[in-house]
Amino acid sequence: MKDKKLERALYGPSLFEVTLGAALSVGLGLVAGVAYLVYKPVETVKALPKEADRVPGQIYFVEGSKETGKAKQWRTKRKALAESTPGEIALIEDELNLWFAPDAPAKPAPKPAVAGKAAEPAAPVDEPLPDELVTWSHPSFRIADNAVQVSCSATFNPLRMLALDVPLVVQANGGFEKEGDEYVYAPKTFYVGSLPVHRIPGATSYLIKRAKESQAMPEQGIEAWKKVANVTVDGRVLKIAIQ
Repeated sequence: MKDKKLERALYGPSLFEVTLGAALSVGLGLVAGVAYLVYKPVETVKALPKEADRVPGQIYFVEGSKETGKAKQWRTKRKALAESTPGEIALIEDELNLWFAPDAPAKPAPKPAVAGKAAEPAAPVDEPLPDELVTWSHPSFRIADNAVQVSCSATFNPLRMLALDVPLVVQANGGFEKEGDEYVYAPKTFYVGSLPVHRIPGATSYLIKRAKESQAMPEQGIEAWKKVANVTVDGRVLKIAIQ
């Protein structure tokens, strides 16, 4: 034991200790860098600033439109896609956003009134703690520049037992590619907060898979999508061709 202490005092830490210390430092640095980018605020804007006006390193988010006046035919188009009606279905972002909008939650019924007393309001329902590390909201769409932006708000739940959650903006942008016999969404960019996930090998496909699992598509929708012959993005219109 004394020999080891003397050896360390004379020659310093061993190569293994130096290598281990360097690896831990790099690992901690990477974790800190990822956490910083994930939690770095995303700026929500109505339109992307011009290139010259953009702040270096700042990630921007433009929310898609959902005007009901522009989306009067979305139910008819949804029915045509669900029934695999031959032809082309042209969808704008307003129609997609109304299509995927969540149903309004039902209000709890008030307690029955007692003679001589007013009816008591229903007790608030406590939301259960999330089981997943990341909880996804419903998707939102924006179509521009021949690409489809799919975004959602996500909640990162690092300490689920303490009900501590951190809201994030998740956004992907790209088109569609044929994978096997089906067309799949293939984003060119994918950001979780300000973190460019598309620069991490395999991360984009993993997150898309997890998002699909959390937003399970009905069996009818899966079968209908298998009959799609082509998917293109033309300007601000998503075109789905069914044979």
